[in-house]
Amino acid sequence: MGEKLSVNILRAIGLFRGLVLSAAWVLSKHALIHRLAKRPRKQSLNTEMYRLFLCAIKWCVPLQVETRGLEKVLSIRPAIFIANHQSGTDVGIVGLANPDHAVVVGKKEISKIPIFGLFYKWAGNPMIDRSTPEIARRELEEAVNRLKKQGKSLSVFPEGTRNRTPDQGEGLLPFKRGAFQLAIDHQLPLIPIVASSYEGRAQWEDLKLNGGLILVEACDPIYPSDPLYLDVKKLTVEVRHRMVEKLSQLNREVRDRESRQR
Repeated sequence: MGEKLSVNILRAIGLFRGLVLSAAWVLSKHALIHRLAKRPRKQSLNTEMYRLFLCAIKWCVPLQVETRGLEKVLSIRPAIFIANHQSGTDVGIVGLANPDHAVVVGKKEISKIPIFGLFYKWAGNPMIDRSTPEIARRELEEAVNRLKKQGKSLSVFPEGTRNRTPDQGEGLLPFKRGAFQLAIDHQLPLIPIVASSYEGRAQWEDLKLNGGLILVEACDPIYPSDPLYLDVKKLTVEVRHRMVEKLSQLNREVRDRESRQR
């Protein structure tokens, strides 16, 4: 037990270094090459960051990540992507399922993370003040208005915080309605992204970094023409229900595949 904990502490330190170094590389590259040379940015800073950090995760943790269904959603823009939130490792794991044109809503405290906070802001990701619901709603509204003009999409974690016990209960925390109300108000499609449980595999904050298989799937979009868009409560409940079912399906597949490998 002590040896495993020591290994996971080293892995957690490696992940933090990987996060900071990935952000520093992307910032330096685009500041020195693209901005000074006045060449247009060919790739989303977020996408580049996701790929680099996922490489860092796999270097530190024996993790296998498979993504599915992305071909169904890459061309839909603007839209609101809804994902389950389990750990800081979501940056590399769930992030990889976001298209180039999506930015990720985060809490303003992210700005305090060395280098990564600077990257997060410079890449165009909105940072929301969650001190009061009124401020959070206003800032989200402003972000959506700005992104619609740019033809970009928004990625949101509707649980509002990390679910540190994804193997318990339904696997998802209650959803906040903000993103769903925005989808109704702006008539934007909703696209659920579901990642199988990180429990024991990639839980950075809890030092549970033993590796394993994680499946990430983009589900069928829900369009504004759907009758669910008439009621924010029904829309929120139904999207969460679909994500719970998909999460259960993915978790069963992971267990079956891992048991066959033993």
